Amino acid sequence: MFSIAHSQSEVAEARMQLTKAQNEVSRLHEQLNRLEKNLQTTQTKLHKARTKFIAKRVEREVKEGELKQQKNEKARISNQLNQAQDELSSFEDQKASKKNLLSSYEKQIEEATHEIKRLENEIKECERIIDIPIPEPRHEQKAYPIFEPFTGELAGWSTTHVITNQEERTKAQKQKEDAQIRLLKLKSAKNSESGKQQGLKYKRDNLEREIEGLPLKRKQLEQRIEHLKESLQTHDEKVADKETELSELKSKEEELNQEVKKVEAEEQQLESQIPQKKQALFSAEKAVTSAEFILEQRLIQQRAVEDMERKFPKPAAAERHPLSEEDIERIAQEELEREESKSDSLDSIISSFRALRSRGTSHFNEASKTVKRWPHPAGLRAMDSLYKDRMGKLREELNSLSK
Repeated sequence: MFSIAHSQSEVAEARMQLTKAQNEVSRLHEQLNRLEKNLQTTQTKLHKARTKFIAKRVEREVKEGELKQQKNEKARISNQLNQAQDELSSFEDQKASKKNLLSSYEKQIEEATHEIKRLENEIKECERIIDIPIPEPRHEQKAYPIFEPFTGELAGWSTTHVITNQEERTKAQKQKEDAQIRLLKLKSAKNSESGKQQGLKYKRDNLEREIEGLPLKRKQLEQRIEHLKESLQTHDEKVADKETELSELKSKEEELNQEVKKVEAEEQQLESQIPQKKQALFSAEKAVTSAEFILEQRLIQQRAVEDMERKFPKPAAAERHPLSEEDIERIAQEELEREESKSDSLDSIISSFRALRSRGTSHFNEASKTVKRWPHPAGLRAMDSLYKDRMGKLREELNSLSK
């Protein structure tokens, strides 16, 4: 049989174990809260880092677009400069070519002038031929002998009217007609040659103006080349500045990307620690429940020992005498019979208590699975509260029965 001192020692030990388990739960709660707070802070930090990274990436893409546009503009100006320099280098050749072309125009105009004069002379000759009158016809009377058709004898003479210059008149008429036809052709040829001459003169005049404007055009071309060179140099500087800015932006973007990766690693580390910490907290809370149960058992045992001490007080030193084994067995049997009714109810309560504890453990296991699926402590706390409420009611019943 246990003594009161031994029971009190066990109760004190159970209380110490319960306090230790509760302190461990409190410590783990603080660590879990700190981890969740650190995770929230890290997530906020990650959001800011990603926002900065995205903003810098957009800025870099904009700068790349500006750089591409600047390079295209530089290439366009460079092409214009090359064309202008090629034109300037071939300027003297163009000038000589224009002068040769002008000489060719002058020669063609001169040839056209000679051709027009020749045509004019022929036209005058045709007009002269056309103006020559046709000779008047010359008429003569001629006698022709008449013979008998059968005998062949001269029957008489016959007279007829004859134009003696008819051949000359026909020839003159034909010459006049030929001259008229040729006159039309000559006039058409003259008009064509005159048009050709006017066209050549127009081209010659334009070419002369171009040749006269060549010095000014050369000066303007040289000025344009200088302007293009200055513009090209300016764009070279702009491209270099843009490339420097873009390089700095890429470096900054890479730094921000590394920062994002670093914060993501911190977030993953914290997220991996929280389930472990929750599992440790769940185990610690189970340890608290176990310690509470052991303490309840120790308290029940202590009250039973105290009842035994009250019912069977130890005799004084003078009256104290050793009990035989039969006396001890008899006293124990009487005590067992007196407590039999209480034992039945107490055993049933303890069985119920153990069944409730088993169900509570099952609830805690389900809650742990829920926590792993949904990392939020509300489900675990709700199950813990329900379990502790049931345990409290059971303790009240045990206390009332033990009194």
